[in-house]
Amino acid sequence: MTSAAVTDLSELTARYSAHNYAPLPVVAASAEGAWITDVQGRRYLDMMAAYSALNFGHRNPRLIAAAMRQLEQVTLVSRAFDHDQFGPFCAELAELAGMEMVLPMNTGAEAVETAIKVARKWGYTVRGVPADQALIVVFDGNFHGRTTTIISFSSDPDARDDFGPYTPGFLNVPYGDLARLTEVLAEYGERVVAVLVEPIQGEAGVVVPPAGFLTGVRSLCSAHGILMIADEIQSGLGRTGFTFTCSAYGVVPDAYLLGKALGGGIVPVSAMVSSAAVLGVLQPGQHGSTFGGNPLACAIGREVIAMLRDGSLQERSASLGTVMQSRLAELPASVVSSVRGLGLWAGISFTSLSGREVCERLMAAGVLTKETHGNTIRLGPPLVITEEDLLWGMDRIAEAVTGLSASGYLGPDPAAEGDDHRGDHADRAAVEVPLARRAAGDDHAAVGHRHGQHEGGDDPAEGRRERAADRLHPPGGQQAGHQDPGAEGDGRRRRRQAVLEAADHAFHRTQQQQGAVSTDGDGRT
Repeated sequence: MTSAAVTDLSELTARYSAHNYAPLPVVAASAEGAWITDVQGRRYLDMMAAYSALNFGHRNPRLIAAAMRQLEQVTLVSRAFDHDQFGPFCAELAELAGMEMVLPMNTGAEAVETAIKVARKWGYTVRGVPADQALIVVFDGNFHGRTTTIISFSSDPDARDDFGPYTPGFLNVPYGDLARLTEVLAEYGERVVAVLVEPIQGEAGVVVPPAGFLTGVRSLCSAHGILMIADEIQSGLGRTGFTFTCSAYGVVPDAYLLGKALGGGIVPVSAMVSSAAVLGVLQPGQHGSTFGGNPLACAIGREVIAMLRDGSLQERSASLGTVMQSRLAELPASVVSSVRGLGLWAGISFTSLSGREVCERLMAAGVLTKETHGNTIRLGPPLVITEEDLLWGMDRIAEAVTGLSASGYLGPDPAAEGDDHRGDHADRAAVEVPLARRAAGDDHAAVGHRHGQHEGGDDPAEGRRERAADRLHPPGGQQAGHQDPGAEGDGRRRRRQAVLEAADHAFHRTQQQQGAVSTDGDGRT
């Protein structure tokens, strides 16, 4: 597709779509596993996975097969009738969560709205709270959705401002502040029916709770006889190395809210999962959804549950998460103010860089993710990402945050704009030497050997540069979702050569820098 055609697509979006998002200028055409291919055939490593909706990767074969089988049978009957996937889905999800009952919905926000209604009704009919007096405790920095009720207790001005009047019935407490939570529960006493908490706050920048916080929340809820509701819509289903992030902290809530990954990246599926004593307060006609628990959603959800049952994906997330967190911890403190995360989920905040600028640098290097709250980006690749691809992505991140453009460069074609343009990107900022060495392959020379022989002969860095070019522009023009035309083509050949030349430029510049710096025996300063 020509650049003009891509511009036309973007202009259609800008003209006819409400401007409630500011996407990066990438127009996806196909995707597979951890990789996205745009309409011009360029490939990008997906380090966001649609906010955990793609935990199992793009077009996961097992999930696609489950969807196709169900598409040939029945896709929707509404809840006016039962179907053969509904009961098994509810039973299997309840078993996975160690709970008794499930209420399926569609979007994550619907699951949260369901929990609010159920908690209030439970408070009135079981706890004995006076009519219309129920209160739910929430935490500053939360993100539970964008409905009018949910944004009523948001502390994010972008989500909340100018959307009033706001729904009453919520008490905000600073996230992680057990002392304040204790005071609020003592002050409002019998009116409080539940505490709604994200085990890790995703939209806030992957904010990990302080030690003892979640266990303290659980203890306080038990002591006061109120519900602990865990919103695991982003954090659940393997993202952090656990089926449920609450279990990482030794906590079992009274209800889980699930979504995103439950739909396998194919359809929206969400649910509230709890005990019969809690969900049993609902009677026919009091809550519902035309599409909630539809046959297609249930079939896909059942396959998701089956994939999680043996724990291998959770173990993979934990193992690769250790690799990712370790590499992120090495980023220079002069550029990165903090790194937070668990498993294959991390938030990176910068001292002066904007999150958007970093995301744009990463996009130019063939990596996609999204910023949040100004100076922060989030990383959450599909759990099926290979270790080699993850390490390649970590190299690109190291280069992006230090200003070095190297083996993943995908900016304007140097063949069209001259070598000076490529040099400008490689020389954009001073490079912190240990990170530059890792980008060149010195500190991780053994990585290639763990995955087989280097394609570039005996030189590890040469092999890394060759593999980088192959990821972004596979030899022979083979792209995910595209037919091999039988010849690479002049344009693709130029782009591939530009990637190699940019890598060579950065590599040799890095070696020149290192020649003036003394190091110890392992190659670090």
